[in-house]
Amino acid sequence: MTPKVDTRLLNKVLKYLDSPEGEKVTKIDHLAAIFNLPVDLFMGKCNDRRVLDKLKIHSAIIKAKMRDTWQFGRNATLNLSAYKLLADSDEIERLNGESANKTLDKKDPLLEVLQPEKVWNE
Repeated sequence: MTPKVDTRLLNKVLKYLDSPEGEKVTKIDHLAAIFNLPVDLFMGKCNDRRVLDKLKIHSAIIKAKMRDTWQFGRNATLNLSAYKLLADSDEIERLNGESANKTLDKKDPLLEVLQPEKVWNE
């Protein structure tokens, strides 16, 4: 038997998730620990889509802030990490040096765009 939704607890949880401290919480088990309840009981008492939606939003905001910090910071290692997170498969191959073995007859799209032979011949 599933426990009945506790509207009082649910309202406290939603209010907490709107607070500055609550904006740092992204996992349901962390939220259950904050309210000092086992995860399964917490999920039964606060079985509301709004809680999960807020946790997903918090996670997305934190990832976006982290990505901005990595992308626009002055640390080259973090810049490279951000690039790898945002890169498509071809760009990751180039970063890892896997496309260096391509011959010119396979036509590397990056070389087609840059057209280095024009630059070298000028």
